[in-house]
Amino acid sequence: MVGRVVVGADGSESSTRAIECAAHEALLRGIPLRIVHAVIWSMVDTPMDLAAMGVPREDLREAAKVILGAAEEKARFAAPEIEISTHMEIASPAQALLTEGEDADLIVVGNRGHGGFTGLLVGSTAVQVTAHATCPVLVVRPDVPREDPGGPIVVGVDGSPEGRLALRFAVAEAALRNASVRVVHALPEGFPPEEGADALAAAERLLDTALLEVDTGGKQVPVSAEIVRAEPAEALVDASRTASMVAVGGRGRGGFRGLLFGSVSHALIHHAECPVAVARAEADEKE
Repeated sequence: MVGRVVVGADGSESSTRAIECAAHEALLRGIPLRIVHAVIWSMVDTPMDLAAMGVPREDLREAAKVILGAAEEKARFAAPEIEISTHMEIASPAQALLTEGEDADLIVVGNRGHGGFTGLLVGSTAVQVTAHATCPVLVVRPDVPREDPGGPIVVGVDGSPEGRLALRFAVAEAALRNASVRVVHALPEGFPPEEGADALAAAERLLDTALLEVDTGGKQVPVSAEIVRAEPAEALVDASRTASMVAVGGRGRGGFRGLLFGSVSHALIHHAECPVAVARAEADEKE
């Protein structure tokens, strides 16, 4: 079954950046792009009987057509070769993306927005989607100037199943992009040096496993692993400054004990200077 990339559209700058990024992701994977616009009934002056029937007010329908048309145009300009479809969903932004993303390979979301995605603020829709999606989620920020969009894919590992999933995701993404992978294990100050050596050895074992488990299409993926003496969020935000992407698991432990929504993942959505990918365990189970 052919998957797809799903992205939200609301006419904002954040949405525009997400759409361009999603089009590129669909092109890399050779799969269709699905652009979704959400209409939230509680945010408009619409009688409940109309909402119950699922019939949007005509002005909202027309506004949605304009937003989706502009989004499709931007996506076609970014990647003329891909198949594109659009959809208006009567739901919250997070629910619209989660519903359309149930059979997706990837959901791409901006970190803030307006219009049909008015709730798309850090700590709101982006966090909800990364917390509950059944596929990987890529969060992009339009406000981060990047002279060089290249760089390695950085992945935070901690020995947990989620960390291993993030590592496999990072290796697969690097193969798609002809990029390298930089594996980071954060070891906060206060841990004994011998634990740092054990952690590095564990990271290297994780890397070997990932390379065996991931089909790179015969491509060589340059990789490196390192221990960083810092808190997990600090280590990954710092690494994002020279990265093309940062990948983390949905939750973690060990060297990334704080890798839970509201901490490391949330900090990256706030402060990373490149797109942030959250690899979901459910996606691994679907394979």
